[in-house]
Amino acid sequence: MVLPRFLRLFMTLVGAFALPGVADAQSASATRGMADYHAHCLQCHGAKGKGDGRIMDMQNRRLPDLSRLSLRNKGVFPAGRVMEIVDGTGVIVIHGTSGMPVWGKAMREEAVAQCRASGCNSEAIVRERLRALADYLAFLQEK
Repeated sequence: MVLPRFLRLFMTLVGAFALPGVADAQSASATRGMADYHAHCLQCHGAKGKGDGRIMDMQNRRLPDLSRLSLRNKGVFPAGRVMEIVDGTGVIVIHGTSGMPVWGKAMREEAVAQCRASGCNSEAIVRERLRALADYLAFLQEK
């Protein structure tokens, strides 16, 4: 049975009440990924990742449909590649710029500031945020 994307996300978020511990971590990750998507991606890529965000009209080109990443990758969601592109480490541009902001840099700056006082591992925080964002994008995938 194929569940709608919003239902899968809802079940993950609600799952925190059924399986404390493991589900709490999954729920926190899903919530963080959704928050980062809404803060950094929604304006361009739209609520469902279709590339139809409000800023799309100002672009000189069509934005990628993020809901079809799995379909374009033989049914496998390319989480690692998504994380590299968002981080900025996987962007290869031959002519000009990609046009997409490098969110990894902003995430690093936030994590460094957060860890300055507490001594936490800022790179671990960035990796967790990138993974959470990739997990959220996996929820948006068309079947």
